[in-house]
Amino acid sequence: MKRSMTIAVPVLALSTLLFSCKKADTLPQATSHHETAKITINTPYENQLFSAGDTVFVKAFVTCATEMHGCSVYIIRNNADTLFTKAQHMHGKEMMVSEQWVNNQGTPGDLQVVVSAVIDHDGATADKAIAFKAQ
Repeated sequence: MKRSMTIAVPVLALSTLLFSCKKADTLPQATSHHETAKITINTPYENQLFSAGDTVFVKAFVTCATEMHGCSVYIIRNNADTLFTKAQHMHGKEMMVSEQWVNNQGTPGDLQVVVSAVIDHDGATADKAIAFKAQ
């Protein structure tokens, strides 16, 4: 009898533990929340005209509710050719952008300055573009 009690008590305790635990019907879902950065491009202004040899000063201010992980500036011709790229790896909720590019284009064209902020560790970005012209 002593032997059966020695076996029965641990088995009963284990059974109680196993059957009293209950899995949650639904597990909480991981939420993906990306804050969108606010990008203000101060210069150049929309449709500004630059002659050959002029310096295009790119000044922008980027803010986000969460910490950003870098910022890039691109100057693109006719939505195809990238003429200028400058990337900065910085951290913060506010970023100042100050870059310059000399218009070395021999022919007139439609250009864009694009400011792109990296808003999370997965590489998601917030972008803003301003169109300007080269003559």
